[in-house]
Amino acid sequence: MDSITIKNNILMEKITTEQLIAYYYHEASEETTSIIELALANDWNVREEYDQLSKSIQGLQSIEYSPSEATVNKILEYSSSQV
Repeated sequence: MDSITIKNNILMEKITTEQLIAYYYHEASEETTSIIELALANDWNVREEYDQLSKSIQGLQSIEYSPSEATVNKILEYSSSQV
């Protein structure tokens, strides 16, 4: 059991933020996915980082972008001058 724990810790140290992002978007390789799932199940630090990353991505996806009123007015001015 100790050798498995040590092996898992070695694998978990190699997980990068980029790999976690790829995993989140289901773009990680099968091998990376297996390693990350093992790490998520056994390493609190990896789980915490993944949860924080997941919340951040969800927060970014919920942001609505819209131009300022001044920008819209400039576009409308320009388009009306081109007629």
